[in-house]
Amino acid sequence: MATEASNWYSTEYFADVIRRYQSTGFRLRGTVKKPRKIVANKAIYRKGGMAQAVPLKRGGQGSPQNPDRQNIEVDLTAYQVQIWEYEEDIHKMNASERDEISFEGSSALGRKTDDLIIDVMDAATGLAEVGSYADPFDLSTALEGCRILQREMKMWDSNVYCPLPSNAWNQMLTHEQFTSADYMGADLPFTKTTDRRSWNGVHWFLFPDDQLPLANNTERDFFMYHHDAVGCAEAQNVRGKITWENKETAWLHNMWMDLGETVLQEQGIIRFKCKDDAPITL
Repeated sequence: MATEASNWYSTEYFADVIRRYQSTGFRLRGTVKKPRKIVANKAIYRKGGMAQAVPLKRGGQGSPQNPDRQNIEVDLTAYQVQIWEYEEDIHKMNASERDEISFEGSSALGRKTDDLIIDVMDAATGLAEVGSYADPFDLSTALEGCRILQREMKMWDSNVYCPLPSNAWNQMLTHEQFTSADYMGADLPFTKTTDRRSWNGVHWFLFPDDQLPLANNTERDFFMYHHDAVGCAEAQNVRGKITWENKETAWLHNMWMDLGETVLQEQGIIRFKCKDDAPITL
């Protein structure tokens, strides 16, 4: 029978644990839209329509409009991370194992959040596509994507984001227009974990290659999107419990959170394509 850890269970371990490097995750939080409300296991987004102003007819009856307003409901799914802390290993550690395990678990859930946002865009149909799997990503390709998104979204309000794979990021750094730009956006999670630039109304930032679609080792897809085009709901922050499992002679750290993701406006997303192993040219 498992026994939940008491509040006093906060044993400290010595410093400088050699940890396997991992992405801290949660890079895309703040770049997508949150739901209007969450009811039970559903997140609810409100999508507005577009009305048109028409000339006023003196003494005449107007023409009321009914813009296409609708609710978009998204089912929430629980995602879990479980990590063992073996009693026999505790005395061998030289840092706070509790802190280490919390970091590992929250990072895993954070990466899952990012993966879900990328996956839902990758699964969307009808996205505008820019670039080719035969060519590198370059300044002209980026500008073409901006042009299409500006036309489709009809607003350019500094709420556009583009997480870049490493090859595309470094190719962009060969252009003075891009490399001389500073980041001018909000203090979001990705600003603390990766390099970034704000250029031509878009917040560009380096993103882990293994979290972006890749086919045949060279055919890379990634996305530029407006904040309001994609939604990701978190029913709550990461929750967890620590219990003593006597048969395993170990503490079980169990963490979970509820997530739900959706595409709200396909016209607000650009799919870029490029050759992922293209040489960097100056």
